Amino acid sequence: PRTDVDFKVEIQNKLLNPEKNIKTVNISRGGFFFHSEQKLPSKGEIIAFKIMLDNNTQNFCGKGIVRWVRIENKG
Repeated sequence: PRTDVDFKVEIQNKLLNPEKNIKTVNISRGGFFFHSEQKLPSKGEIIAFKIMLDNNTQNFCGKGIVRWVRIENKG
């Protein structure tokens, strides 16, 4: 099951500098969903991530594969 969360996340891929100020919307054993106003990584792309907990005493770091991307239309 997915759990709604509000953690800060840093995402990095081979083309972008670390992207900060991203919020995690939900997380599960198999992955997490995040919202970003910046350019998104492409489906199938490998990214590095760091999830920062509210108390900043622990961070979870890892690498993952982007499985899907949703682009919202503004207007």
